[in-house]
Amino acid sequence: MCSILKRINNMFRMPYVITAFLWARITLKASSELALGPLAQSFESTLHQGLRQEFFGPLLYRESYESKRTWSIPFLFSRIQDKTIDADEWDLMYPVLGYDRAGEEYRIQLFQFISAHGGQKDLDSNADRLAIFPFYYHQRSNHPEKNYTAFLPFYGHMKDRFLRDEIDFILWPLYVKTRKNDLITENYIAPLVHYRTGDSLKGWQFWPIAGWETKGITTRKLLSEGEEIVGGHQKLMLFWPFFFQHKEQIGTSNPTYKGSFIPFYSFERSVNRDSTTIPWPLGLTMTHDRVKQYREYGAPWPVIVWAEGKGKYTRRLWPLFGVSHNASLRSDFFLWPLYRYREKTTKVSTRTRHQILAYLYSHIEERNLSNLETTFEQWNFWPFFSKYKNNEGDQRFQALAILEPILPGNESVERNYSHAWSIWRSETNGSTGKSSQSLFWNLYRSEKTETNRRVSFLFGLFQYERKETNRRYRIFFIPFKTNKPTS
Repeated sequence: MCSILKRINNMFRMPYVITAFLWARITLKASSELALGPLAQSFESTLHQGLRQEFFGPLLYRESYESKRTWSIPFLFSRIQDKTIDADEWDLMYPVLGYDRAGEEYRIQLFQFISAHGGQKDLDSNADRLAIFPFYYHQRSNHPEKNYTAFLPFYGHMKDRFLRDEIDFILWPLYVKTRKNDLITENYIAPLVHYRTGDSLKGWQFWPIAGWETKGITTRKLLSEGEEIVGGHQKLMLFWPFFFQHKEQIGTSNPTYKGSFIPFYSFERSVNRDSTTIPWPLGLTMTHDRVKQYREYGAPWPVIVWAEGKGKYTRRLWPLFGVSHNASLRSDFFLWPLYRYREKTTKVSTRTRHQILAYLYSHIEERNLSNLETTFEQWNFWPFFSKYKNNEGDQRFQALAILEPILPGNESVERNYSHAWSIWRSETNGSTGKSSQSLFWNLYRSEKTETNRRVSFLFGLFQYERKETNRRYRIFFIPFKTNKPTS
């Protein structure tokens, strides 16, 4: 598998050889001042101490700073390497095909259907996995007990798949056996008939006619010293989904009794909480939470909701308006989805978000509660622009922004697509004060520091640069230099 991945990795280096990357490595070298019209532009990165080179407008770029190197042919291919942590990542027509490697561990994925990964996950294990969803699953490790092969729907054995520790099947779904911790479930014509056993647990199901399960009271060790009680339960189901009765947390301080006879009623009774809905689901819902200290009424829930108490306050008439908050969360809306406001508060920070028509407009702000300073701020107006400012004072503005407002912070989207449709870019480095602006992939470009200023038009055919008392012009690559007289 590793050799195959290496061949694939080498194959996708070919665009660099056949296109302008090879030419760039020979010609540009480390120059940060070269401008060859729309063919190539090279300049120092604004937000990082490094070099960025762009070729043929939106078609090609590469960037290097610190230990990272990035190459991209937008919409087609991108690659990023980090020598410090020995990491390598590339995308082919993201999200069609992707490859990630960190040290000895690797992962290759085709959409969500075919994936392979492996490498050394711990000091004494090295496993290779292959999955062709939903038909074939395979793992080989230097520990034979961790090996498995499954070929759906015929026969197989799997480990740590689909939220189960182990899965065995023959002619799925005729026979399927699963294990999750100590709970073993044997399915016959899954999910119609099953028999379940576990630690003080037994149960059966003949869906949708009837089902019964019972579990005794057990204990488990805590990470610290001592043990805690694990409550038992009794569950009865008849003619799903119309009738069920559950007794849960038996033997604990909060035994719970739940039941429903749809569409007539649904209820929950416990020491901590009571809730009743008559009829279910579009009737009157009454809830009393004694732990969170609030009472709530819905008619029907969640369309019309009234809640009040120390732990919760809600007034909702959906979709006209809604106000809901507790000690750490707040969620309001007006003419949903026209306007929505959310707020989350922790011990150290608060985060707010305003949204208009879902992703059409969004404003996010994070503040440090100790000094009330803004640590992060982001504005999105789909599909026109995206802007952010971080706690170091770095700022970036981009127009257009097709996917960034919908998938904020997605580095693969930024690497594979943002360069192609960002017709205007503006960046400011909060630490150095350096700033830059670019229109139509450097048709017009401006760079500014505390002492210098550089402006270029028509992809650098006309350039102006000011350094302290010196002025320099370049017209069609012919330099002119003037010195300002000193007094």
